[in-house]
Amino acid sequence: MRLLLNVITLTLLGFIVANPAYANVRAPVADDGDVAAAIKTQEAIDSVVLEGEILSIAFNRILDESWGESAAVVAQYTLRNTSDAPVSLDLQFMATDIDAPVVTLNDVGLPKPETQLMNKEDRAEALNKLKPLRGQWSRDDDFLPQVATYRVTLKPGLNTMKFKYKQRALFYENNTRYGKPETLPSTFGLDYLLYPAKSWQVSKDFKLAVRVVIPDMLDDGWFVDDYYEPLLSANYTFEPVYDETSRVTTFSGTFSELRDVLSLRFKWGESR
Repeated sequence: MRLLLNVITLTLLGFIVANPAYANVRAPVADDGDVAAAIKTQEAIDSVVLEGEILSIAFNRILDESWGESAAVVAQYTLRNTSDAPVSLDLQFMATDIDAPVVTLNDVGLPKPETQLMNKEDRAEALNKLKPLRGQWSRDDDFLPQVATYRVTLKPGLNTMKFKYKQRALFYENNTRYGKPETLPSTFGLDYLLYPAKSWQVSKDFKLAVRVVIPDMLDDGWFVDDYYEPLLSANYTFEPVYDETSRVTTFSGTFSELRDVLSLRFKWGESR
């Protein structure tokens, strides 16, 4: 939480945010100087508790000429409204890239969020969180993160909110040429912002469940297709399960710690 001129502002990056800040989602910002509005906003925020988050990230199959690929992301939040009345909140979902967003609350679709670039202050904060993880991807001129704004009304008790969207994957060719995937040190990846969630009230039993799906990488040959294992590195530890029929590896894990960012990187591995 940040206090500025007696106006409470909460920032969230990620998925759903109900005035407090959730992973990838942040709470609404009261008008500068409007102390009454700030107090009302804070009261609404104080009545909401983040009980848990389920995050699913599914990559498309990477080909030897792939670049600019997108991943399908679904962030599902369990929110508890501890008051006896419905609570309405203006939320902002923040991510490094947002395409085709769809929001549901308790399985009911909400109006399409309005998407725009992050403001200068939020962009600088996000870049500061990402730089230690991004290395060659951390150039300021290439970083254009976005915000999706929408409104929710949470009923008393438990609420389930989902934010679905597509996020462009990172790609770094590493000064090599296309056409030789087994020798290319090219890297793909995705960063999911978690730090905004820390500004919400988080249940002591909070769990972050993550599922990452990566198909085998494909060298599409003239006569024979060659598949390669995706070598994943991340700042959380996942258990991999490989499906030989679909040639897809599912990496999963459940965590109680909320880090600033979920960082995923993968490269071409051995053929299989």
